[in-house]
Amino acid sequence: MTLKNHGVHQIDGRILLIANAFDDKPYGSGWPWDQLHICYSGPVNTINLDANCFLFHVFSTKIDQALNLPASVDCSQRSAGRPCVLNKAVTRDDPNCILTFDHEGNAYRLSGCLSPKVKSERMKLSIPDTALYLKTWLSEELRDMGIRLNGKILMGQEHPHGIPVATHSSYPLKKLVRVMLKYSDDLVANALFKAAGAHYYHAQGTWQRGINAEKAVLKESVGFSPESLFIFDGSGESYYNAVTPQQMVKVLMYIHNNRELADIIIPGLPVNGTDGTLVARLKDYPAIVHAKTGTWRDVSSLSGYVLNHHTRWVFAVFVHGMTTVERGDAHQVDAWMRKVLPLTPHTTKHSATSGKPQ
Repeated sequence: MTLKNHGVHQIDGRILLIANAFDDKPYGSGWPWDQLHICYSGPVNTINLDANCFLFHVFSTKIDQALNLPASVDCSQRSAGRPCVLNKAVTRDDPNCILTFDHEGNAYRLSGCLSPKVKSERMKLSIPDTALYLKTWLSEELRDMGIRLNGKILMGQEHPHGIPVATHSSYPLKKLVRVMLKYSDDLVANALFKAAGAHYYHAQGTWQRGINAEKAVLKESVGFSPESLFIFDGSGESYYNAVTPQQMVKVLMYIHNNRELADIIIPGLPVNGTDGTLVARLKDYPAIVHAKTGTWRDVSSLSGYVLNHHTRWVFAVFVHGMTTVERGDAHQVDAWMRKVLPLTPHTTKHSATSGKPQ
């Protein structure tokens, strides 16, 4: 829109999208390959569009007939580069037949079965080739604004030259942290992980620099030995990650004792029965809980703070070996909260940043 406002109606030459803040490795070490099609496992790049995900929705039909796929994601009705789905799946009552995905570029092929007992399947899929999607999106935006492009749109690593026409920045760090914590936004977490490495070492953001930066900061601030830390990404998705509850409690204590951090992180955490990933959990718990959820494979965890009058309790509970149902409702974790932590009622669920840690 800025180009249009400047009276630009035609561009003669290429458009170069500078993408050099991060390296070209979009996936973290130890990420499970069979989960990369799911939105939370989406690629992490310098330029990210639409959270690098798209909404996928199919509906069951009659037995042994193809699923009903809306035109909004049907590959036959989508322009090249836009994410889409080619449907090869059918409706069938077979518990051993499930929906499976594979892709070429941004085109997914859906195979397998959906039970007739399930009316629909809805999920967010990741966009594998985000550069292709970005170029397609930009080309369509220019066309819709009536700007003719006589050239190609390219991705580049070189530093930009010339006079800037417009500048766009992301949300402030404080807001990004809040989104990451409240809604378990993995893309933000991993992008900030790489950005932390870039900031600490004054170099391009990479997974390894993120790892090294986090270990260095935790050594300086909390006193952890780098050898005791097994951290490989910002979202916790890597199978190589290994953090103990004791380590988590020490980090939470450090945050509590650092007013600048506490004022940002603690109010940014989900609140029980109120918002974020805790909106439906611990609703009847008679104290304020500011805590971050953690759910992955057979693990469910909850770490943060309980505010009981003027005392703030620090806690971290990790439960392993859970079934899918147990992990989904986090019953064991919430039951532990009710048994162990203080239950004296508090008057409100507003954020609080004071109190003595226990």
